[in-house]
Amino acid sequence: MSNGQLPDTIDFSPRSRWENRHQTVDQKIGGIYTIWNPDLDDKLETYHATTKAFQALIAKAEADNKRLHALGGGWSLSDISVSDDFLVNTKPLRLRFRIKPERLSADYQGNPNNLFFIQCGNSITRLNRYLKANKRSLKTSGSSNGQTVVGAFSTGTHGSRIDFGAFQEFVVGLHIIVAKDRHIWLERKSYPVTVADFANKLEAERIQDDQLFNAALVSFGAFGFIHGVMVETERRFLLESYQLKLPYDQAMIKAINTLNFSSLQLPVKKRPYHFEVIFNPNADKRDPYVKVMYKRPYRPDYPHPERETDEPGLGDGALAVIGRVLDQLPANLIRSQINQSVAEQFQEPGPKWGTLGEIFSSETVRGKTLSAAMAVSLTDAEKALEAAYAAHDNHSALFPGLISLRYAKGSPALLAFTRFNECAILEVDSIYSDQSMAFLRNVWQQLDDRNIPFTVHWGKLNELNAQTVKSMYGNAVDQWIEARHSLLGQKERAIFSNPFLEKTGLSL
Repeated sequence: MSNGQLPDTIDFSPRSRWENRHQTVDQKIGGIYTIWNPDLDDKLETYHATTKAFQALIAKAEADNKRLHALGGGWSLSDISVSDDFLVNTKPLRLRFRIKPERLSADYQGNPNNLFFIQCGNSITRLNRYLKANKRSLKTSGSSNGQTVVGAFSTGTHGSRIDFGAFQEFVVGLHIIVAKDRHIWLERKSYPVTVADFANKLEAERIQDDQLFNAALVSFGAFGFIHGVMVETERRFLLESYQLKLPYDQAMIKAINTLNFSSLQLPVKKRPYHFEVIFNPNADKRDPYVKVMYKRPYRPDYPHPERETDEPGLGDGALAVIGRVLDQLPANLIRSQINQSVAEQFQEPGPKWGTLGEIFSSETVRGKTLSAAMAVSLTDAEKALEAAYAAHDNHSALFPGLISLRYAKGSPALLAFTRFNECAILEVDSIYSDQSMAFLRNVWQQLDDRNIPFTVHWGKLNELNAQTVKSMYGNAVDQWIEARHSLLGQKERAIFSNPFLEKTGLSL
């Protein structure tokens, strides 16, 4: 499948292999198409032309009996976002639009000034900068900003805010190119955002359907190319951030199981915006490092964070921390070196101030890393932590990694891994090796053996198959597949399938 009859805004690179940013996926491919916006004076006409370019690519894939998959930041650690035929690089597609009031439904319940229509290639970093300039902010963030926005919510990236959901929860509309001759504007019927004329401006078919929206929201590229997305933001704000070490006592156990902080000695006597507990299983005591952040009104004279790319930041998750630790250590790792290096990463207590995009700013990737995240019910947080420590006790080799807990609200998206009403997210981060994978498998086994219901982050390391997906998601799997069938024909389902969908039973 070469460039053929495609428009000149599509380039083709005949690469035979592709590797993700974290070096955990090495996939044989047929090549990479890169789509560019044409250089037109009118932004909307530019957007229309790129829609047609996507459709031309689908038409060629159909004619050649090949598969396509959108490529964003290449940030996923699993093979969820890769095709064994052709990848479509969307990163150059960075248009952004404000929404005119006359395009909004009279029943829209939010603030019109908070809505932005974003083209699929915008990275989280770029969007954060754009929104800050417009006095707005995303409602939540992951600990890394290297993903594209669409890539992040399509794989269910969980957020940073204990009283809000994962990334997809601020998405309120989707423009999806589903076939060579069809593209749709999709939003929830229960939460109308736009009038029919908005879809007309996109030259798209308008659909308002809760079930279909909740299926397409976390769909890994399997519903077509998500060309544009409507995001709901909020007024920009600051985070006041601290990190400290606290004892693992009854006050800590109460906090991690209930998010009740009344007995915990935190820097500020107020419910935090972000609460993250990081454990070093190689330490003599279980006392964790705690990252805690408080939401504050924006003011222009705040002390701006100043750090080099390789310096630790208070928003960095355990994966970024362990990456810096491993940079410093020799090949013959010993426990004392790990403990010393981990402690050095948490020396700066704060407070530090910054916007959401400044605090959660990491885009650095170091070598072949292991990262996995398992969501459990909030009430099972301590049990899940005990399962991870049991896996560590049973592990014969040194595990050079960290175990952490983060939190998010549940999601109505059918296949969101944050599917519990209140989610505690158990994370395991380390260097990638056979030994660390053996440890991770033991964590999964311990969770199973202890009858702790859990799901696994789609975009991080997992070994999901059709049986495990069905056991985790139940009838939601059938509803997701039914929604995909209602939107895509057989040819389109084949084009937007990939090996991950096949092994998880989702390509049916």
